[in-house]
Amino acid sequence: MNLTDLTEVLRERADLDDTAHDARMAGIRGRIVATRRRLALAGVVCVVLAVVSAVFLTVPREVEPAKPPRSLPGFGDGARLVAQAWADLPTNSVTIEYTPKSDEFVLFDRCAVQGLVMVIAINERPVQAGGCHSGSLRIGDLAKFGAEVGKPLVITMVVGVGSAAGEFPEKAEDVRPPDEEATGEFALGVGEEMPVGEYPFPPRPETLEDVDHLGLSDGTPGDVNLRADRDDPDARQTTTMVWPGSISLRAALNTPGRLEVFIDDQAVYEVDSWNYEGVTGFATLGEEDGLLFAPGQSVTVTVIAERTTGDWIVQLSEYE
Repeated sequence: MNLTDLTEVLRERADLDDTAHDARMAGIRGRIVATRRRLALAGVVCVVLAVVSAVFLTVPREVEPAKPPRSLPGFGDGARLVAQAWADLPTNSVTIEYTPKSDEFVLFDRCAVQGLVMVIAINERPVQAGGCHSGSLRIGDLAKFGAEVGKPLVITMVVGVGSAAGEFPEKAEDVRPPDEEATGEFALGVGEEMPVGEYPFPPRPETLEDVDHLGLSDGTPGDVNLRADRDDPDARQTTTMVWPGSISLRAALNTPGRLEVFIDDQAVYEVDSWNYEGVTGFATLGEEDGLLFAPGQSVTVTVIAERTTGDWIVQLSEYE
């Protein structure tokens, strides 16, 4: 039924004259038209809002970048960073509570404020003192700090002004707080040693240090030298020598890696490198090290290299 049919039915059933009927129908038509206009207007508004939202989401907005947290490097000196503490001057100390998992761990420090001094202590016993600098320190003898594996210890770093002008401090009490106007930051970290095979070495540079320029002596005709195979630096090197009674051992390598020296299968020395800056080592070996060979006895010297990728040398000389 359409609008015309509806009009006829209403006309037949209602006792209305044409004028009244027409007025009522006009009102009905008006309401229908108004409803349609409202619906159309609502649709247009929704479309406009959708377009505005899309534009808002796609137009680039300036976002203030988040300030990265302060942190020491995650790896260093053969260790993985496991704890750290930071402070800003004029605060003059930081503390870390740490439970050692082995006899050896590494301390990292960062302090680049000129004119200040610092002291690092384990269980209040000084382990390092001097000018404000950045570096690392291996800890191996826990007993001298009243500590042992598996028991918590307290590591403290104190930064400030030396109590005696021109002299480095020896203990924390020798460091006075800095001026209230002092600015700068400092940090203390603890690292746990990693196996050489798992440590992430830094990227290799284009050129390497010359091992022959790393402080080794020119040697004498009686010296015994073992050197890396250029094609296979990790290849084991072995030779024999006549035992002179005691020896001076020098070692150098120009890439990360480890060298272990054995005499008649007895481990006598090792040297580690964790970067490409070139590392040297020195030791004097004799009876006090358990090398009870008779002078003139022939012994076998073996060098085992691990993860080396460049040049290395081990030099043995008679100790005089």
